[in-house]
Parts: sequence; C-alpha cells; structure tokens
Amino acid sequence: MPNQTLREVRRLPLSTVLLACVAAAAVAAIAVGLLFGGSSGDEQSSDETSGTIELIPGDDAVGTSVGGAPFDTLDGGESSLGSYQGTPVVLNFFGSWCAPCVNEMPALEDVHQALGDQVAFVGLAVRDQEEDTAQIVEDTGVTYDLGRDQRGDLLTSLGGVSMPTTVLIDADGVVTSVNSGELNAAELTEMIEAQLLA
Repeated sequence: MPNQTLREVRRLPLSTVLLACVAAAAVAAIAVGLLFGGSSGDEQSSDETSGTIELIPGDDAVGTSVGGAPFDTLDGGESSLGSYQGTPVVLNFFGSWCAPCVNEMPALEDVHQALGDQVAFVGLAVRDQEEDTAQIVEDTGVTYDLGRDQRGDLLTSLGGVSMPTTVLIDADGVVTSVNSGELNAAELTEMIEAQLLA
C-alpha cells in the first residue's frame, strides 16, 4: 500500500507541484516579514516630526536626513538622533551576540576619548537582551551614549545589512556614510576627519 501511495503522488501534474511550491514560498516570505518588523519601505516616509525615515538600501542612505529618528535609552527612557543636531554623530549598531561588534567597541571608545566633544558617539544595541547589553557595556568599558534599537528598525531604515554597522552623520543630521563590518581606531578616525571634520 505505501508503494501505491508513492506512485499516486508521483503522478501529480507538474503545474500542481509548482503551485504548491509557490504557495509555500509565499507563506515563508510573509512569516519572515512578520518576524523582522513587518513594515515595508513603501509604508514609511521621510518625516522629521515623527522621527521616521524612508527605508533605503546601503549606500543609498548617504545624503538622507535622519530627522528626529527615536531610540530607547538603556535606562528605559527615550532619546532621538535629532537631539544631536549641530554636532556630527558616529552611530554604531552592535549586539552582544556579534563578536566583531564587541571587538570594535574599545576602538570606538578610544576615538571617542580622543575627539572629545567634537563628535557625538551613540551605540545602539540591536536585538539584544537588556542584561546581555549591560554586561557587554561593562566588559568593554565604553562611556559614549548608549541605547537600544531592539527590533532593528533604525538599522534597517539606514540601509544596514550586517553587524556591526557604523553610520556617520554630519552636524546637519545628514548621513555621509554607512559602513558594515568591524572598524579599527585608525580607519574610523580617518573616516571622521574626512567626512565630519573636514
């Protein structure tokens, strides 16, 4: 009897098999969309008052104003990139689960200390548990401003495609570069001097 059932399945028309595959792919795409935040770029608009920015991929974010893009602080409060208006910003997305993120945090701190008030540094933990974020901050000794982008919405809206991602934002709130991957202190300093302090 099992062999008869197998033969019956093999006789299904190719169009039926293809239709089943397309349906399964559609269900998977919807599930992924719901898992990672659900909204598409078409639903977001550039609006400084609401703090949202248009969903744009990678280098296309260069030249975009971040407006008032909000984020949660580690102590449970709220802040926004708009609060840094008038000061260049190095915005770094990190996670305790991301080894290159952890590796580069001391380099970010070194550059932060070297530049003082010339440039604001902001680190946002992405998809991280609060206790894990607190532990990694303690372990790395970073002192710059920290917050959370728990669902990765801000990371995605700025075109970040991997972790860590470092975004340079000029004093007018305009993105000058989106850099995915680990940076050392020399690389970061060179980028800041060329793009934010020139």
